[in-house]
Amino acid sequence: MFWGSIFIDDGAEPGVAGLYNMGNTCFMNAGLQCLFSNGQLVKHMLEDNTTLANIDETLTEKYEALLRKVWMGQYSIIYPEQFKQILGIYHPQFKDYRQVFLHFLCIICDCPCKQIYAHNSEFLLLLSA
Repeated sequence: MFWGSIFIDDGAEPGVAGLYNMGNTCFMNAGLQCLFSNGQLVKHMLEDNTTLANIDETLTEKYEALLRKVWMGQYSIIYPEQFKQILGIYHPQFKDYRQVFLHFLCIICDCPCKQIYAHNSEFLLLLSA
């Protein structure tokens, strides 16, 4: 499989990238695309390079890495395999490819806030504005 491959596309635009469906991950991809279009969250994650400086191998760190790829403007398709793997490690109900969309949205919205808040309390103020 080509899940680990990255294909550079000269015609790609920043913020416009599809996420490859790895089995039954359309629920995850749809939720991530919604978050990728939240202007305040994107701005904070892309401009604040110190937000996750001390957090490694977390869901938030993998989300930020995926977000950066989407907004680089180099890729039209991205394989979110590292995000999916860490999601399954922290939340075993996502280890396989069952669809649990609502639960995914609750986790993906809550987890980064808690992890980032531990390092940067101003982040929550950004989301509530």
